[in-house]
Amino acid sequence: DDDVVLVDGTLGTVRIAPDDADSIFAVAKAARLLGSARDANRALHEAARLKPRDDEIELAWSELFLEAHAHEEAKRGIGGILRRSPEHAEARALLAEVYLAEGKPSRLVREEAERAILSDPRCLRAQRLLASLAIARRDEADALERIERLEAQTHRSIDSLMLRGGLAFLTDQRARYEAIEREVAEMNPRP
Repeated sequence: DDDVVLVDGTLGTVRIAPDDADSIFAVAKAARLLGSARDANRALHEAARLKPRDDEIELAWSELFLEAHAHEEAKRGIGGILRRSPEHAEARALLAEVYLAEGKPSRLVREEAERAILSDPRCLRAQRLLASLAIARRDEADALERIERLEAQTHRSIDSLMLRGGLAFLTDQRARYEAIEREVAEMNPRP
C-alpha cells in the first residue's frame, strides 16, 4: 500500500515502490511515448525528487518542455546539466533544438550542434539536426554527407529516410522522393 500510483487511466494502473527512481523514470518515458505529457511530467517530477541533478532525468524533462513549447523551462533544465558537464553532447544538441524552435539564427543553432558533435561524434540528435539544417539550406552535398554519417550508426533508419525524403522533396527529385516513401512504408506500414 506504500506504492505510488503514477498512471491510472484507460491503459490500467501502474504501481511502483515510492523509492524506485529508475522505474518511475521508465514510466515517465513510456507516458511521453504514449502522448500523455501530464503523466510524463508527474513521473519526471517524482523521479527528479528521488534523484536530484540526474542528467538523464533533466534531459528528458527538458525534451518534454520543448515539446510543450515551454522553451525557458527547457533551457533551465539544460542549463543545469551544462553547469555540471559543459560538454554534455545531448544537452548541447537539445539546446540547439530549443534555439531552432525559438527562431534563433541558424548560425547559433549550428554552432551548438557542432559543439555537441565535437564532444561526441556519435551524437545522433546533433547529426540529425545538422542534416536538417543542410536540407533547409538546400545544400545537397552537405546534407547527403551528414545523412551518410548518421546511417553509418543507424543504417537506413526511419530517421535517415525522412531526412533523405525531405531533401528529395525540397530539391524537386520526385522519383527519388517516391522511392523513399515506398521504402519507409515497407519499414513501417503505419502512417
